[in-house]
Amino acid sequence: MINTASIANIPFMELREGLDKLVKGGTKFFHIDLMDGHYVPNLCFPIGIIRELKDAYPQIYMIVSY
Repeated sequence: MINTASIANIPFMELREGLDKLVKGGTKFFHIDLMDGHYVPNLCFPIGIIRELKDAYPQIYMIVSY
């Protein structure tokens, strides 16, 4: 079993600081929910953010669910 950190729980305006804390704490995975407001009523992160996160944190595995 792998326990991953869901970045949806980090306030958007504090995303970089929150992600840096997770990395500093030793996380190896980010869980990313792609919600578009159609299939589910929620909105979360746009698809483009995955590329930006991968560029900023190349050592972290991204687990993406939609």
